[in-house]
Amino acid sequence: MDDKRGQGATLNTIGMLYRDLGKLQHALEYYKRALEMRETAGDRHGLAATLDNLGVVYFDLGEQEQALEYYLQALNLEEAIGDRSGMTTTLSNIGWLYCEMQEFEHALEYYQRALALEEAMGKRSSQASTLTSIGLVYTKCKEYQLARSCLEQALSLHEATDDQRWQAATLTNLGVLSADMGEPQRAMKYYAQALVIREATDQCEGKRVILQNMAMLQQNEGNLPEAERLLVQVVALQVWIR
Repeated sequence: MDDKRGQGATLNTIGMLYRDLGKLQHALEYYKRALEMRETAGDRHGLAATLDNLGVVYFDLGEQEQALEYYLQALNLEEAIGDRSGMTTTLSNIGWLYCEMQEFEHALEYYQRALALEEAMGKRSSQASTLTSIGLVYTKCKEYQLARSCLEQALSLHEATDDQRWQAATLTNLGVLSADMGEPQRAMKYYAQALVIREATDQCEGKRVILQNMAMLQQNEGNLPEAERLLVQVVALQVWIR
């Protein structure tokens, strides 16, 4: 029994490696072998994890209905065994799937369930990530005030955990949102804050995205000299990144 449990874990790990390499058919092969082995071993926690992993690969392949089927199997098993950590991951995966399917009400339903669990468990980094996802769904629905509230809550959590990478990303998202809301000055303020963090942490790609957003905003506002100055920096960073 123990040997089969170990074999199941090994097969699952190989599947994860193939997925990371982009070899999705190989990943499916090993995940399905892991699934069989974990069923035989009675490893319900491992089984739920592999079901979720299969859902991720089918999502990567664009097979959304198949992905949802595996996610729901994983969620049902996680609920049965009380695996709250696994549930938060699967609920978020389902939320993202529904978002990609443009079914935003379902996406919000699953993200809110994930958020409630994360709050109960005190998982602040996960809370921040889920709040960001909810904020982006609200943005797609043009519920801009709700989106801003979620992103600001996410930013506070990232600041509390001193996660500078995600602070910068969330500030950038707030900048994009403010631009969409017709608030260019507020957008520039968020972009400037994000840029300071990206520069301090030497994140060239992040800097390029922010500078490009700032240049587009300045161009839309008719400030062409400033837009040109920013675009020169964007081009310089593109050369450096290559």
